[in-house]
Amino acid sequence: MKDLLLYPLFVILYLSIRSTLLVAIPSPDLSLVIVVYIALVKPSVKGLITSFAIGYLNDVFSGGVIGITSFSLVIVFIASHFLSRWINLHDTLTKSIVIAILTLAKGVIVYLLLWFINNDISSITLVIPIAVVTGLLAVPITNLLNKMDRIMVPKNKDIAAV
Repeated sequence: MKDLLLYPLFVILYLSIRSTLLVAIPSPDLSLVIVVYIALVKPSVKGLITSFAIGYLNDVFSGGVIGITSFSLVIVFIASHFLSRWINLHDTLTKSIVIAILTLAKGVIVYLLLWFINNDISSITLVIPIAVVTGLLAVPITNLLNKMDRIMVPKNKDIAAV
C-alpha cells in the first residue's frame, strides 16, 4: 500500500512542474501512464482508488471541473486492465501504441463530458500531440516506475516487469 501512496506524490510534483515550466509545449500525460502501469502491475481495488485519487489531484491542479479526469482515469484503469488480458502489453511498441490510444480516448471522454455539461471547451485537436508525446515517453516512464517499485518492494516479494 505504501508504494501506491507514492504515485500521487509524483503526480503532484509533475503537475506543479507542468503548470509552471511546461505550459507552452505538449507534455506527456504522466497521470495516465501511472494509471496504466498500476492497472498492469497491481490490478486491485486499491489500484482503482489510487487511479481515482490521481485523477482528482489532476482536476484540482488543472483548475477544471472536479471529477472529470477522475472518471476518465478510472475508465482508463478498467480498459487497460481488460486490454492486458487480450494484448501483451509488456512489448515496448505495443505498450506505446496502446498508451497513445488510451490518451486519445481519455481526451475524447473529457471533451464529451465537458461538452455535455455545456462548459466552454477548447478544441480537441490539442489531444493529438499530447497522445503522441505520451506514447513516445510511455516506455521510459514505465521503466522508471518499475525500477522504483523494485526499490520499494521488500526483497522477498516479486513484482512483474512491465
